[in-house]
Amino acid sequence: MKKTVSPLVPIILGVAVTCSLPAQETRPELAQKVEGLAAAEAASSPMLVESLKHVDFGGSFFAFMNVEGDLESLAESMQGIWEGMRQSIGDDTPDLDFYRLLELSGMDRVRSVAASSIPNGELFRNRAYIDLGGEREGMLRMLGGDPGKPLAMSVADADADVVYERDFDLSVLNGILAEAGAVFGEETGAKIGAMMSQETPLGMTPGEILRRSKGRLLVFARIGGGGQGGGDDWLQLPNAPNVTVPPFDLVVVMEGMDWFFGPFVSTLPPQTQQVIKGAPGSRELRLPPVGPGAYERIQPALFEDSANQRMVFTTSPAYWEQCRGDGEKLGTSNEFKAAYEGLPELNNGLLYISGQAKIQMAGMMQSLTRSAVKDGGMPQGMADILMGMVRGNTTAEASVQVNLPNGILMASNGSASMKESLMLAPAAGMVVIFGSLGMVSYKSAATIESPAKGPKFDIDAAQREQEEMLDRLEAEEAARRKALEEKRAKEAQPK
Repeated sequence: MKKTVSPLVPIILGVAVTCSLPAQETRPELAQKVEGLAAAEAASSPMLVESLKHVDFGGSFFAFMNVEGDLESLAESMQGIWEGMRQSIGDDTPDLDFYRLLELSGMDRVRSVAASSIPNGELFRNRAYIDLGGEREGMLRMLGGDPGKPLAMSVADADADVVYERDFDLSVLNGILAEAGAVFGEETGAKIGAMMSQETPLGMTPGEILRRSKGRLLVFARIGGGGQGGGDDWLQLPNAPNVTVPPFDLVVVMEGMDWFFGPFVSTLPPQTQQVIKGAPGSRELRLPPVGPGAYERIQPALFEDSANQRMVFTTSPAYWEQCRGDGEKLGTSNEFKAAYEGLPELNNGLLYISGQAKIQMAGMMQSLTRSAVKDGGMPQGMADILMGMVRGNTTAEASVQVNLPNGILMASNGSASMKESLMLAPAAGMVVIFGSLGMVSYKSAATIESPAKGPKFDIDAAQREQEEMLDRLEAEEAARRKALEEKRAKEAQPK
């Protein structure tokens, strides 16, 4: 049954708490307002106190939204629309069960969402918490299990510019696909079941491959050379002579997937299999460079590392050998440590972008926009807007995703606050439209909010005050529960 939401919830979301901190209003005063709202709301929305443990307030953005039952209502509406379409179109339309689809996704367990942004040096500390009220179910289990220390800390080289890492568990899909009949109808379910049991060129069925596909994926790249705007070592894209890409060295580490090396190389042509070297468990396949000139840098290679349960793909065997050496790793990089500061050390996913990567991405965007303008495929106004979006802050950024006992936390140190991302999204569309007509300068699309604006923010003091407030809220909630239990006990006594 859908829960009745107190009128204070939309007030919290839309007016009182989603706010910019005025210069004349001190953080303690705002904290008192939030605390008052939280205390008033605790009885009808108990997940609010739980959410406050994982987000910040008193900065430029804070929001809480009770969505318990809302997604079920959406599924009900979609089911009604779909049934109406089936009656109009005919029996050939698939029979979909939107309720079961919602359950399989795991999103039916979402009770509330909280988000915040506070200034943190040259960046914003952004946090978003999805309260599930318990363990993850359905497809959300694909996000992995308990959080752990990022693999990149000890595997990626200290000069890595872009890092993406996350846990994965594709074995969950077997159970999801087994329920396909309940969602898409028996006929479709039977077809999916037959497909999952057919043997592939890998010598395994899709079901067997999914069952064994779980572990941790790490992708990182070193970007450099040529400076912003291009250089002799930049890669010229085929069929696009005016577009260049900065040189890079890429490594993809699949922990828990070393078993896949053998089945995969067995599908390669015999002449390719002949160049595989090493004994089982430590085999490697190195291919020649993909082309002359700048493309000589790209030499695809695949490594089997059963000792660490890893399969590794790289575009530069020399760079991977450097990463495997005793040199400094990402965890020792001062730039990475600054971007990672304050984020949960144990997590299930990580994204890191260095200042160098931002500069090189701006150079690549400049190359793309120049080519598009020259070829007549993009107005100069649109090119100015796109360049404005990638210029500016070159401070390294990092974000993580954490599986918690009762929900999912996403936290980041980024150059944009969540307020800007959420509230300016509709306006950005209009800016792009008018920019394509040459009516708006790129400066109109520049970041309007900066951590340097407004009063100085003491993030440590804010954290201490928030912890004190949470202690008071929890004590008040415990007192209310005790009073309610005593009242019920008295009412239950015979008169």
